[in-house]
Amino acid sequence: MRIHLTLLLALLAACATTGGKPAPQKGEPGMTWIAQALPTGKTSTSAILVERGTPEKVPLGKPYQYEIRLTNLADHDLSDVVVDEDLGEGVTLNHAEPAPAASQGKSARWDVGTLAKGQTVSIRVNATPGTTGALANRCEVRYRALVGGTVMVVEPKLSIESAVPGQSLVDEPVGVRFTVTNPGTGDASGVVISGSLPQGLTTLDGQTAVKIDVGSLPAGASREFTVQVKGTETGAHALKAVATSGDGLTAEAGEAKLEVRRAKLELQAQAAADWLLDRPLACTLKVKNAGDGDARNAKVEVTLAEGITYIGASETVVAAAGTIRWDLGTLAAGQERTLELKVGASKAAEVELAAKASADFAEAAATAAKTRFQGVAALSLEVVDNEDPIAVGTEVTYTIVVRNQGSAAARNVRVECATEEGMALASADGATKREGSGEPAKSFAFVSLDTLAPGQSATWWVKVKAEKAGDVRFRASVTSGEMERPVGETEATKFYQ
Repeated sequence: MRIHLTLLLALLAACATTGGKPAPQKGEPGMTWIAQALPTGKTSTSAILVERGTPEKVPLGKPYQYEIRLTNLADHDLSDVVVDEDLGEGVTLNHAEPAPAASQGKSARWDVGTLAKGQTVSIRVNATPGTTGALANRCEVRYRALVGGTVMVVEPKLSIESAVPGQSLVDEPVGVRFTVTNPGTGDASGVVISGSLPQGLTTLDGQTAVKIDVGSLPAGASREFTVQVKGTETGAHALKAVATSGDGLTAEAGEAKLEVRRAKLELQAQAAADWLLDRPLACTLKVKNAGDGDARNAKVEVTLAEGITYIGASETVVAAAGTIRWDLGTLAAGQERTLELKVGASKAAEVELAAKASADFAEAAATAAKTRFQGVAALSLEVVDNEDPIAVGTEVTYTIVVRNQGSAAARNVRVECATEEGMALASADGATKREGSGEPAKSFAFVSLDTLAPGQSATWWVKVKAEKAGDVRFRASVTSGEMERPVGETEATKFYQ
């Protein structure tokens, strides 16, 4: 748009207003300044301010100087600015700074060109008046105001990536990470991430599809989201995801594969079927990961039955009330471990050592080993004479002591005795009576003792009269229901005349 504005400035005219105020006094002393804001007359709403400074009086035929100033008041550049000056009747242009683009007679033209925002330019004119009286000057200012705007052309874009761990176990929660990015130059609105899970994968609440409302995604921005899923079947599962926007953008993520494996524990327990109470029982446990995935945080735990006490183990264990636990760490696929456990029993009974193996997200295993703990009767026999040697015609007493040194009661404990020639049985008594009646024989037995508890003893006494001199022997033996052979002892006594 080209604007033609004419400014008539008379040397004797009153000062014009700029926004309603007198024009400022500028330049050399004795100069009169007038100003006009164009096109509205107010600097606040005009594009250009034209100021003109002239002397109040000049002598006829003498050169004088005056000045024209142009200031860009707009918030943009003004182009093709031109000043056409009418110097007045009888006035001769001597020279100007800058020189005019064209001049003829009393007219001159300056091509200012572009006047930048806020820029001020000055035109200094040197002229000589040729007549007396009031000298009227007139200038016309033309310019072109280019009013325009800038429209930014932008292009939003979408890209998406998905990432999963390489492996997981059946039923183990894993995070699927989606990263959506806007690499474009404009905002993407209404962004949504969606995808269907393949067979064998679900979200933790059992869903087979994923949908994430991202919302607005600014240019250059990225946002990350994680969805927890779990494998319900073994195998390689491929995940796909798509990002879309409300303005029709679509991006597809590359395929992400999750290998789902299974950890499966097997457990065996071995122990003797029958065992003695007074001996430690060794139990062997074998645990194996028969699956194709690592069994992490693997443990084996044995529950001890009542009356069973822990004695020792082949590895470090955690012993608590009634339980023994091995913390094995990770059992790799196919790996097997052998564990040893020693226990003892406080009473005869058939007991079960219950064992179980467990690991994170693994199929647990359980087993048991049964052992019958039983005691054994162990009888000892001691025979002692109370005096040795003895004279013929006197009596000697043989003390017979039977002790049960075993862990089980002895049943039907029977003591049998035998004397030699020169010895005559005088009496027999003790824990039980002598069997039979009438004259005592060289060999005899006591009535069987029903039971003899572990740690207990029973005593019998036999008195014998020495009938003739000699080196004689008194023999005693003991049997029980548990013994296959008798235990015997002989006591020597010297009979003298």
